[in-house]
Parts: sequence; structure tokens; C-alpha cells
Amino acid sequence: MTSIFLEGLADEAEARVVLSRLLPHWIEPWLLKDAAADTVAIFTVIRVSEGTVSIQADAFGLQDRAPEMAIDVLRTLQAELGGTITDGDENVL
Repeated sequence: MTSIFLEGLADEAEARVVLSRLLPHWIEPWLLKDAAADTVAIFTVIRVSEGTVSIQADAFGLQDRAPEMAIDVLRTLQAELGGTITDGDENVL
């Protein structure tokens, strides 16, 4: 499993609305499915500290492209919400 984060978000409610719009069929957690309907990533909204929210994507499964697919979703979210995409080692992607 690979964890990737969209960090530095200020509005938890907005993050939930945008994530729900992008992945409308599976909420809390939000699931990214591939063409075969297999789950390749799970997305959760986490409160990091007072006033700071992140979206965590845990990519896994049989898809070799699962991390890339999760990053694509995070980039779409980033375009609307802002923030910084990082990997588990806090490297900016």
C-alpha cells in the first residue's frame, strides 16, 4: 500500500463536498475503482491540526498504476482546493 496526501487544506467541509462530487458513489471513505470495479484507492479526510485538513489516499490492489491513479484524483482535487501533494516521506510530488 502507498499513502499519498493532499495537505494544507483549510476547509474540511469543502474538501468533503469536492471529494464527494468527484467520487460520488462511495463516501466516508471515498473509493476509487478501476474499469473492472476493483478498489484501487481509499480516500479519507483527516484533521491534521486545528484549522488544517488533509486528504489521505491509500493506493493498493492489483493495479500497478494504483498510486498514479490516486495522484491523478489528488491533482484534480488540488486544482479546486489548493494544497500540496506529498508522499509518505513528505516529498512534494
